[in-house]
Amino acid sequence: DNILPKMDESTNKMKPVLTNKVSNSNTSVKIPLNKKIENCNRIVESIKYLNPDQIMKIIEDAIQINKPKIITRKPFLGKKSNKINSYKIRQMFNKDMKGTVNKILNLGTNDTKPKIQDIINHFTQSSKDVNDTDFEKIKGVIKRANSSLGIDSISAKEVLYELMKADNTTPGSDNITYRDLLNLDPKGELLSHLYNRIISTGEIPTGWKSYKSTLIPKQDKEGQYHLINSWRPIALLCTTYKIFASILSRRLKSWVDENSLLHIGQKGGTEHEGCIEHAAV
Repeated sequence: DNILPKMDESTNKMKPVLTNKVSNSNTSVKIPLNKKIENCNRIVESIKYLNPDQIMKIIEDAIQINKPKIITRKPFLGKKSNKINSYKIRQMFNKDMKGTVNKILNLGTNDTKPKIQDIINHFTQSSKDVNDTDFEKIKGVIKRANSSLGIDSISAKEVLYELMKADNTTPGSDNITYRDLLNLDPKGELLSHLYNRIISTGEIPTGWKSYKSTLIPKQDKEGQYHLINSWRPIALLCTTYKIFASILSRRLKSWVDENSLLHIGQKGGTEHEGCIEHAAV
């Protein structure tokens, strides 16, 4: 299959077009690595002069087209099985060991959650709105960092390094996982081009300015999950943004270390393990 950006005359926007697509097929065909690289290189050649928002749209559409169809099958549990679905319990246990044990033993379950409206009211009042002025400040930071830290370009090797070591966690608002990015861009060339356009233009993709929120129960609040203070929110950010931030973070840590900008007593958050040394002292 070949994915090529093409101008949609009806909307006057760029969109990926999948050619030679096999129709009415319930079986997902594994695309060879060399074919993935060839397709990715064609996309890179076609988006050289697009802005970050347009490139992100191409990436999102291409991933959506190439996502394999997931065929779910009912697990075989034998002719006779207990009322408790053992297969489902194993799945739950792999995702949340403590929560699954608590549910089985009926200990402090999370079923009694606060009302939706109470959640909205609480976190709306306690959070600060982010406006466009804040993002304009970030643009300035990116441009200054480009000159002071020497962030002239981000290589495909750096992108691939971060992609390979990233855990396939819950995606952000665009529903793009790290696995999706690796499947589309196996050598990191496409994301490298996107990040370099962001650095050169100072423009941040619109999708990076939004996120999905979910609530996580606090461990010391068992039996009080009907109270809003027993929960804490976390933001699920876009994976493309997190890869970009990881690259800049690693470069910044190296720059700080090379220029000896941290106090000799600073051990936390550095590349070198030093907490054991402090604990021993």
